[in-house]
Amino acid sequence: MKGTSSGNIFYMLTYLKCITLLCLKPIASGQTPPQALSPRRDPLLLSLEAEAIKVLREVLTGPTKDHEVTLLVEDEVKETIDVDHIVKILPVPVLLLRPPQEIAKKHRKRRHFPAVTSVVVVLVGSGSSLPLWSPPDWWSPKAVVLVVVWRTCRARDLLQTPLLESTTSVAVLCPSFPSADPQRPVFRVATWLPYVATGKLLQLGDWDPAVFSAWDDLFCDRFADFGGRAVHLASDHDDMPFIFETDDGLDGTNIRMMDALSSWLNFTYTSTTEAPDAEWGKRDENGTWSGLLGEVHRGAKDLAINYFTVTTERAEDFDYSVPYYNEGSVVF
Repeated sequence: MKGTSSGNIFYMLTYLKCITLLCLKPIASGQTPPQALSPRRDPLLLSLEAEAIKVLREVLTGPTKDHEVTLLVEDEVKETIDVDHIVKILPVPVLLLRPPQEIAKKHRKRRHFPAVTSVVVVLVGSGSSLPLWSPPDWWSPKAVVLVVVWRTCRARDLLQTPLLESTTSVAVLCPSFPSADPQRPVFRVATWLPYVATGKLLQLGDWDPAVFSAWDDLFCDRFADFGGRAVHLASDHDDMPFIFETDDGLDGTNIRMMDALSSWLNFTYTSTTEAPDAEWGKRDENGTWSGLLGEVHRGAKDLAINYFTVTTERAEDFDYSVPYYNEGSVVF
């Protein structure tokens, strides 16, 4: 997912979501740098690192075993962990992506930024690094797993970072240190339900490879209920047979799909008669979009559901649903 809109539950619609993530960039000079990890000689940190590596291996051979994995490692974690050694001893091959600062400096053009696989696993320290807060907006992993290698874990904050907000399936594994044996940390699994009224932080239990052995065990459906949220459409009502006005109100294929989805997932929606500039949308040389697509790209609307053909230019800046209509050689 590339934006902060609702996720992938609108797959039956041809929609384009708002992209609000920024490209990789250094932390602003006015911001306080994250606290450094303790020296490697710290026994507590050493035990935490060892348990984190064990959990990482179990994640790769369990719930994510049938997926290609990209491994991201925060810079502060790399100061204490031999990342190259970890990659060598992992039970399955992974794509190691590092370091984010050098990537940003070396690959300034969009097309040269490295892609990520369907699953991204991040070894996290304080959670202040670039991949979490400012990933490239064309990164669209299917799932993100955070394994925290840090004395404290702010699960609530981590689960609301842009990378995780824009991903459908997410989980964070936070260490806890039992008073009876603090040298044997236990990882607790949590996720985030963005649209429930209370209890957004959902604790799934202590990590156990037997309990979290499959994909659905680790990644629950975060979008089963939108809690009555209003979804705002960028639309043009003169678009037979997809959207059109009748004496009884709006009708059309897309409107009927929206009605079915809103009833099923508990949300309402608004629509527009047409775009402010009466255009469907095109991108100029500065990367600015006009029309209905511009409304989505700027964040004024959540999605667009009109008669949009699939083009490379649009796919660069928006997400499509699964195509559901063919007309000759054109796919919508």
